[in-house]
Amino acid sequence: MTNEFGAHEAELALRLGRLDRRRRVAFSAACAERLWPLYVRFQSVTGEGDSEALAALIQRVWLAITRDDVDLSDLPAAVEALEPAEDHPRFVEAGYAENATACVFFALQSWLRDSVQDAVYAARQVYDVADFAAQQFESGSTFTPAMEERLRSSLFVVEAVRGINVDLAAVEVDDPDWDHLRDRARSEGRDWALAFPHGPEGVSDG
Repeated sequence: MTNEFGAHEAELALRLGRLDRRRRVAFSAACAERLWPLYVRFQSVTGEGDSEALAALIQRVWLAITRDDVDLSDLPAAVEALEPAEDHPRFVEAGYAENATACVFFALQSWLRDSVQDAVYAARQVYDVADFAAQQFESGSTFTPAMEERLRSSLFVVEAVRGINVDLAAVEVDDPDWDHLRDRARSEGRDWALAFPHGPEGVSDG
């Protein structure tokens, strides 16, 4: 794994810390929208999971941003119920789904705990899943500085960083358009997911 995200984490936390709760959570929810199509991939490949249930949980986060009567306290457990099993034989797709569900979990927690760090963790899922996808093209390679540079400059990681920056900039403006933010993140996430590699069938990484 590259340490590129860690190099920018402090700046991301600083910028998120300047925002109010709704803007931080909207950023986190946009990150979750970007990863939701990868959970759809997991479900389509394995027949497991429930992408519509996960989408409904993300929608509850958006509702909390725009309304004052939405209770999210019971939802972290619902997200955990949608996580793939450990040591799943389709470990690549399961890895994508793990990041997708974790991102929703942290989006929820960023609201429940009014936490800057949880918003950072949500963004971290976007970066980590991109790094994981790039690693699939390095199978069997010894980790070296050259490999780290290839991962950092991969199209997956470059797009992850771009998406995080776009979503953050969108919530920093004076009058954010939540619908546009949500729809753009979901649309770009769908396009991004199409490029992600499939894993080998019935192979475990254990």
